[in-house]
Amino acid sequence: MKETGGLPPADPTYRPFGKRSNKSQEVLEPRFQYAMVEEQQEVNEMAKKDYSMEILQEAKIAKAIASNQPVSLKYSIEIAREIRGKPLNKAMQFLMDVTEKKRHVPLRRFRQEMGHRKGRSQSFTKSGKYPIRACRAFLGLLDSVKSNADYKGLDAEKLLIKHITANQGYRRISYQARGRISGKRRQKKSTHLEIIVQEMK
Repeated sequence: MKETGGLPPADPTYRPFGKRSNKSQEVLEPRFQYAMVEEQQEVNEMAKKDYSMEILQEAKIAKAIASNQPVSLKYSIEIAREIRGKPLNKAMQFLMDVTEKKRHVPLRRFRQEMGHRKGRSQSFTKSGKYPIRACRAFLGLLDSVKSNADYKGLDAEKLLIKHITANQGYRRISYQARGRISGKRRQKKSTHLEIIVQEMK
């Protein structure tokens, strides 16, 4: 036995702190891969993929969906109710007029402490507002469904909005710069938008 100055003999399997053997890496790598797969699945679940309505005549319809839009859910519900059942061109013109503040969106459901607009009542109410950001999101949705209809060979002049709805999207949680202890908890909301148009005779 070799003299080591009173110290125990060196262990051949010893590794310095912070380094792992090949065997430990082989055990941990599948765990890391499984965690990455779970994280990717969680991100994919944030986006809306399914429609809440089905129409059998697939040849005469076009669909579009916009997930996690940073707009108000309440205003989106009011806008969807207002343009549902209208021709696509008239709906787009209405949204453009709202963004230019030529017309307002009538608020029939979410109108608590909401002021009246001058002129005659629209959609059985005089309460209204100008949700410009939500209208721009709907304009993007209508442009998308119009492009899908053109790709399928449908006539854009005969498209009618058969179904349009707004649902609660993913809620992003963040904290103030001071941290989770003394910082304020913030919650950013989003909205899912979906539309189905059909070519009328």
